[in-house]
Amino acid sequence: MERKQEEIEIKTAGPVLPGSVTIAMAKCGKPTCVCQTDPEKRHGPYYRWTGVVDGKRTTITITEKEASECRRRIKNWNRFQQKLTLIIKNAMSRAPWNDR
Repeated sequence: MERKQEEIEIKTAGPVLPGSVTIAMAKCGKPTCVCQTDPEKRHGPYYRWTGVVDGKRTTITITEKEASECRRRIKNWNRFQQKLTLIIKNAMSRAPWNDR
């Protein structure tokens, strides 16, 4: 069988993870804690991954080491999406209605 369309293989640089990582400093619930009045004394840093899990926006508190790995995987995800965008653009330029 002859190939009419170029077959494209997408390879990622490693594991992928959609979402984002943020760092937060937080106040605790104790009304007399110094964190309530002095922003420099807030608790943290807390690392959080936010993304969509089963169709729902989800935030998970993670360790600093996990945050570093998540950032690496998010970069891989972004590269993957860029490649996919190019593939879709190429496919649209060769769509059947373009032969009219």
